[in-house]
Amino acid sequence: MSEIVRVGVIGAGRIAQRHFRAYGENADKAKVVCAADPNLRAARESAEKFGFKDIYEDYREVLRRDDVEAVSICAPTALHPVIAIAAFEAGKHVLCEKPAGLDASLFRKAMEAGRRSGKVFAMGFMERQMSNAKVLRDLIQSGRIGRPIVARTAAFGSTLHRIPSFVDAEVNGGPFIDMFCHNVDTWSCAFEAKVVSVSANGFIMSEQSAARAKLKSPAIDTGEAVLAFDSGDLGALSAAWSLPDLAELNLLKKSLGDSFLGPKGFILGGVRGTLRVVTAQGVEEFPNDGIDAAHRKQVSAFCDAIRKGTPPGAPPEAGLYTLQVSLAVLKSIREKRVVRIEEI
Repeated sequence: MSEIVRVGVIGAGRIAQRHFRAYGENADKAKVVCAADPNLRAARESAEKFGFKDIYEDYREVLRRDDVEAVSICAPTALHPVIAIAAFEAGKHVLCEKPAGLDASLFRKAMEAGRRSGKVFAMGFMERQMSNAKVLRDLIQSGRIGRPIVARTAAFGSTLHRIPSFVDAEVNGGPFIDMFCHNVDTWSCAFEAKVVSVSANGFIMSEQSAARAKLKSPAIDTGEAVLAFDSGDLGALSAAWSLPDLAELNLLKKSLGDSFLGPKGFILGGVRGTLRVVTAQGVEEFPNDGIDAAHRKQVSAFCDAIRKGTPPGAPPEAGLYTLQVSLAVLKSIREKRVVRIEEI
């Protein structure tokens, strides 16, 4: 068996571009040999840009190839578990982009298919690979800002106008599924704790927009959710993905940011950027190594898991857990009550 893992990428959109690049930066470990996307033009452009030849409209063509050992799933969220199950049945290793899907029971079936196949199943929580992920965990676990902590983040934007499929409940699920799964995973790792219950309120702002016509099934795109961790820490999520597409929206985004508030101080910024620790002793900054570096390390870990049997980065259990939290938030909004994660 060649040391080089031969890979097929399913999807050729924005996140797939990062996968193509990351595999190219791990040329000693992997080689992309083909890609599939219903948009053949996007697949062709990716082939020309990243130096592979074969493209397909149907992802099943990738799975039929005997020379493809592993796949990166970069398709819309609803298809993640469906394609993962098919890939395992075809004997492929799987690196699946987050989120895990839109249906927890279906993703559990994907996990079972992975176990039966004996193949590697990795989730695309690339924030785990960022240098500041470890820094944040160490800062919190050392008690630098004390405990308990309130972690806060916001996802505000004109996603409805720019990428309508992200605000479609049947395609990508909206911000509480698509975006905040990263925060749930990263905060849980930093707190070394799990979310046990959520309380949320929200609504569908897109229903008040002329752009609503772009959606088959509008998702809950606006709301506030509070996550209760078993450590006593809290997480607060704020979302508004159907704001008008105004130039001044950038001013709003710049005024927001991740924060971690504790009894001894606070941390400003998320793991994707610079962390600033503010305490009575002063301010300390920790720069990050960037998103591209995180994707490169994620692909490296995936390849090492295949060839060396080492941990794959983020396991599928992380995908299921974050999806359960996301679905609990949506259930809390719909039913107007506190929802425990064990219900999902």
